[in-house]
Amino acid sequence: MRKGKNIYKRKDGRWEGRYIKEKREGKIVYGYVYGKSYQEALQKKMAEEKHSKKKMIIAKNEFEQLCYDWLERKSDQVKLSSINKYESILHAHILPFFKSHNLEAITDHTIEEFRKALQEKNLSSKTRQDIFVVLRSILFFASKEFSELKQLDIQIPKCEKKSADRLSIHEQKKFIQYLYMDMDRIKFGTYLALMTGLRIGELCALKWKDIVLEESYLSIHNTMIRLKSPSISETKTRVFIYPPKSRSSIRTIPLSPDMVDLCMKFKVNDEEAYVLTGSSSSFMEPRVLSNHIKQFQLDCGLDSLHFHTFRHSFATRCLESGMDVKSLSEVLGHSSCKITLDTYVHVSMDLKRQGMLQMERKVMLR
Repeated sequence: MRKGKNIYKRKDGRWEGRYIKEKREGKIVYGYVYGKSYQEALQKKMAEEKHSKKKMIIAKNEFEQLCYDWLERKSDQVKLSSINKYESILHAHILPFFKSHNLEAITDHTIEEFRKALQEKNLSSKTRQDIFVVLRSILFFASKEFSELKQLDIQIPKCEKKSADRLSIHEQKKFIQYLYMDMDRIKFGTYLALMTGLRIGELCALKWKDIVLEESYLSIHNTMIRLKSPSISETKTRVFIYPPKSRSSIRTIPLSPDMVDLCMKFKVNDEEAYVLTGSSSSFMEPRVLSNHIKQFQLDCGLDSLHFHTFRHSFATRCLESGMDVKSLSEVLGHSSCKITLDTYVHVSMDLKRQGMLQMERKVMLR
């Protein structure tokens, strides 16, 4: 007896349901379920069809397509700068290795082979860490989309901590002396960053309305970055100005009386004007400012001078001058004191020695 939906009543009284189990080499392979009633056979058939459909999707779904699906999902959750970073990691490292893999073919062994392949490249430990963070997120996304997939245990490699580049006191004084010679708006902005710990994007986005000279402080509300813009094309980029990623980066930084006096010399009447250009209709993007820093390096004879060196130098000088870590962390825009100590501040040997001598004087008997 036939009752529809590929379900038949057999001669032995049971009901038999037929479903497409898989497609092998272009041919359909059927599977069968049995039940004591039509409804039982129908429910079993529907369950197996759902399971088989997912397996076929997994079998034909290449890893590359999954990556783009993951990226699309992420685009609703993170900023464009993060999406650009993820895309770069995908195209430079992950897809070249996994591009031809089907989802079901990716195993713990595959991941280990990928790990070995990365070790052969001259990559920093931070880059390798970022790659595995992205890969783990993609495969976790896959396991949620397809429950039949095994969730792989991906270990994130540790990031080696390196001593941050910073200027010595002698180098910093030499550089400040250079900046004061024929100081223009770019040199002024560079000096401002050196004395406040601003990031390059924060300085480029800084406007005169953000500097309140009457109360001697500046406020950070935005950052500037050049990113690939999906609204233009896949090959073109444009400059974006928007709030920083973390709330802690939106902050207020006090200014010294000398810095306030210097600001007065370069302040313009237009509150919307950018500090680096003195105009509201034009700005200086980070890449251009970095080129100026390179020229400054050549002019004053300093080695390996880049913008983030100023931030490291500022943090180190603050600790050497006795600023407490919590206050410094807030000025730098960090979310915790631990980040300040672990990432940016490497106290000089002189400061360590000074602290130990002070401790020794307190406990000495004589």
